[in-house]
Amino acid sequence: MNYDKLFVIMLSFFTLLACAPDISNEERAENSVSVEQDNVPTAPFIQAMLSEVNSLRANGCKCGSTNMPPVGDVVWNEQLAEAAQRHADDLVKHNIFSHIGSDRSEVKDRVNDAGYDWTTVGENVAKGYNTVEGVVSGWQSSEGHCKNMMNNSFKEVGIAQNGVIWVQVLASK
Repeated sequence: MNYDKLFVIMLSFFTLLACAPDISNEERAENSVSVEQDNVPTAPFIQAMLSEVNSLRANGCKCGSTNMPPVGDVVWNEQLAEAAQRHADDLVKHNIFSHIGSDRSEVKDRVNDAGYDWTTVGENVAKGYNTVEGVVSGWQSSEGHCKNMMNNSFKEVGIAQNGVIWVQVLASK
């Protein structure tokens, strides 16, 4: 991974980020997620999220009263991103905030529907954050969400954002 390029992307992201639930189709197209050949998304907020989460994992941290040792990076998975986006969109559409979808689906259901053959799966949701840094910090302050991010069993991640709703799905095959 080219960390200089990632730093520029992150710096650009933090400079340009503005969360507004109502954006034009032109703005939506500019902010859409595309995936390069190596399956790493090019949307700046996703690159920044991967960097923040993997930095936390690399350094270890304290989740509640539990010291969590450093663990390996998670890598992007498009199927998990699909499950995350489905849930983020559902939460916004139905004005709810829960790990349970309006159709009573749980993260395992959404991941199954996306075609991901998982052995372990977890989900973090957040509402009201305007930056990647803020949402990761919020999750780190919540013992359960923090332990999800630090769980060495999770090897892949998919992330979605809809306005100020954030969904992170972590899993392993």
